Amino acid sequence: SNFVIQVTCPCLIISSTMGDTMPDRSHIVPLLLVGAVTYAILIPLAYIIPKIMPVKRDDRGMYSFMLTFANVGFIGYPIVAAIFGSSSVFYACILNMPNTLTIFIWGIMFVTGAKAGSFDWKLLYSPAMAATYISIVIVAFGWHAPKFIAQTFSILGNMTIPAALLVIGSSIAGIPFRRMMGSAGTYVMCLFRLLIIPIFFLFLAKLAGIDKFIAGINAVLI
Repeated sequence: SNFVIQVTCPCLIISSTMGDTMPDRSHIVPLLLVGAVTYAILIPLAYIIPKIMPVKRDDRGMYSFMLTFANVGFIGYPIVAAIFGSSSVFYACILNMPNTLTIFIWGIMFVTGAKAGSFDWKLLYSPAMAATYISIVIVAFGWHAPKFIAQTFSILGNMTIPAALLVIGSSIAGIPFRRMMGSAGTYVMCLFRLLIIPIFFLFLAKLAGIDKFIAGINAVLI
């Protein structure tokens, strides 16, 4: 897990700006706005939806957390790269920046029911965030990395998908089969999280005239 989060995923992020096609720098500000609006909508929905789900009152906070925050850094970026191409990871990083800022504020409130925890400023210069800042600078200045640098980051970044799947697979292997089947609330949550909410955001993006490419990446991250 540490190898994926600390090494391969940051390399995947940086390598997304070192391909044959440079990401469009004009998308940086719109991406930040789309990401911020996404969480501004998701958080209120996460308060409302669990109240109509067949789950215990004490479990609602956990379901609110699951409805709001996805495991984007670990498996989300590799999936986006597989679907939309390596350069799309840069856009995904910008869209996901509000996640880092909100997960330790509303996320703590959802899970513990307490007030928001103190924000750890170290999160803003974690390896993935540092890689995001470097990528923004590369795109903003249009710097084309030498081939040997680009290949190094690409090789390490491409390890993210198999490494992440190995970790997830080995974790699932240790869960009893009956427990893995989940409860009624789990399936309702999956219906919202994996189908209804992404389609809802695609519909909103279409109404707002947001670029289909950006809207598609945002839907996959959701």
